[in-house]
Amino acid sequence: MTSDYEVTFILKPSLDEAATEASVQRVAESLTKLGGTIKSIEPLGRRRLTHEIKDLREGFYAVITFTADSSNIREFERQLSLNDEVLRHIVIRHEVKKSKKRSELATSQPSAPLPFA
Repeated sequence: MTSDYEVTFILKPSLDEAATEASVQRVAESLTKLGGTIKSIEPLGRRRLTHEIKDLREGFYAVITFTADSSNIREFERQLSLNDEVLRHIVIRHEVKKSKKRSELATSQPSAPLPFA
């Protein structure tokens, strides 16, 4: 089943600008090799970490929004965990919320406002 996802990852700060761009592209390429489709790549730049990771106080953040088959996400996460340039990563699936029909909303709301104490 194909879904929309977002991966946020932190790269080592020791990488220069060219190496950082190449690393982001390698992550994107690994997604496409697994059958994913890239929607957007957003480099967020170098930022201070909330806590030290491997004695590092800052890292380069990037976000990639993509569409992929859910069966390939585990392999993608495995590849990210094996990448020495990636300090941390998180993959989030975007859920499509089903909106209620207006008639359902009208019947589900209370008729009188609730008092606030």
